[in-house]
Amino acid sequence: MAIAATPTQTPEVILVSRRDLPLACPPQGDNFWSQHPRVFLPIEKTGEAICPYCGAQYRLRD
Repeated sequence: MAIAATPTQTPEVILVSRRDLPLACPPQGDNFWSQHPRVFLPIEKTGEAICPYCGAQYRLRD
C-alpha cells in the first residue's frame, strides 16, 4: 500500500520481487488504486524506483 509521505514521516520502502514486474504504482488491486494515475516504474536497472505522484519508494529484492 503506497501512501504519500508528509514532511514529518519517513517514507516506507516497499520491497518487490521480479515476479511483480512490470512494476506499477499504485499496484493493481491496492486499496489506494484511485489515488493517482497508474504509472509504470523502471526498477530493473537500478533496483530502486520512486513514484513521481505519491513518493512511494520501491526496492527490488534479490
